[in-house]
Amino acid sequence: MENNEWKCPKCGKINTNKFCGACGTKKPEENINLNPPTAVRKQPILNVPSNMLQNAKPKSKNKLRYILIIIIVVLIGVLAGIYFVNSNKAMENTTDTTTVEQAATDTEEAKTEETKQEEAQSADKEKNKEPAVEQKAANLDYLKEKVVPNAEKQKNTDVSDAGVRFFEYHKSITEHNLRRAYGYLSKDFQNRMTYEGWAPGFDKTLSSNPSNLQLISAEINRVEFSYDLEARDKDNNRVKVQTFKGKTILIKENGNWRIDSIVADKTGEHFE
Repeated sequence: MENNEWKCPKCGKINTNKFCGACGTKKPEENINLNPPTAVRKQPILNVPSNMLQNAKPKSKNKLRYILIIIIVVLIGVLAGIYFVNSNKAMENTTDTTTVEQAATDTEEAKTEETKQEEAQSADKEKNKEPAVEQKAANLDYLKEKVVPNAEKQKNTDVSDAGVRFFEYHKSITEHNLRRAYGYLSKDFQNRMTYEGWAPGFDKTLSSNPSNLQLISAEINRVEFSYDLEARDKDNNRVKVQTFKGKTILIKENGNWRIDSIVADKTGEHFE
């Protein structure tokens, strides 16, 4: 087509005038491109009002900012919660430790006070029992016959009383009057062996019977005997019988005989 020719966009007729000779349609403006490039044809797809495009970007930025703010706030809240929980746990642990330590201290003080009271009561009982024990010894003169004297070695006149005390000691064990039996031990013996460490050794004892008590040596305040012993103990549903041969030393403390040493070797064992 020549430069002055144009194609009617309505009926397709080629014209040279300003109006179509077939349908009367006015000639399009010359600056309008009848064959727009592909990008222009696709414009309807992107045909979005400019004001919307301008508003879209700020909204996206604002939305992203809000999301970031929310995330930061949530993280701060989580961290604060963790710190608060850990602080409470630390305070609880400190409180619990203090409470436990205080309770332990209180318990220890209470035990100490109880121990003191028990020791005081035991001392009072021993003091109260002492006259009775001495009186009982006087009533057990028949035991003196079981003490075998040795005139050559005997330098004191009451050696038989020491032997009687040894028999009384074992009689108290047989009767399970362990406090009284423990009272027959010398102070040095008691210092070497507390009552709590000594008494459990006789929990299963049924009887403790010494015999053949013979004098080995005697001084004014010290005597030594040899002896035989038969001990019967509970052993489940049976009775275990053990025999021993031993030596014992008694000393005088405050005018009374006390057992200062006991040594024995087992010579036999059987069951009843």
